[in-house]
Amino acid sequence: MLGSLSLIIRGNNLDFEEINTMLKLQPVKVKRKGEPITLEHVMNDDCWSYKVEYEKNEMETALDSFLNDLKPSAGYIRNVANEHRVYIFVSLRSNLGQMGFELKPEIIKSLADLNIAVEVHILSYGEA
Repeated sequence: MLGSLSLIIRGNNLDFEEINTMLKLQPVKVKRKGEPITLEHVMNDDCWSYKVEYEKNEMETALDSFLNDLKPSAGYIRNVANEHRVYIFVSLRSNLGQMGFELKPEIIKSLADLNIAVEVHILSYGEA
């Protein structure tokens, strides 16, 4: 199972420099409203994203580390979420037809403390 974890902040007139400074994280991607996504589509809003990738059965360790990176800025994240859409995007990919993951109580508590949504997207190629 391969995947990634991303903190996504979306909204209008995002202050990217403030986000970088307050979170003490370097984004993997920033896009402004109106910038092209494809030849036919443009951004509907501003988007800032920080991303961590993991391999095989490292999701739990990666998620724990990811949340520890966010923990010092939890208050700022909650404040930004009052004005903008802020969420954690979990992406899982596997060649297996069936997969799953476990969230321990400490992880659930850390997620709840951020008070933001979590989106989970699973892509299975079903080759098993």
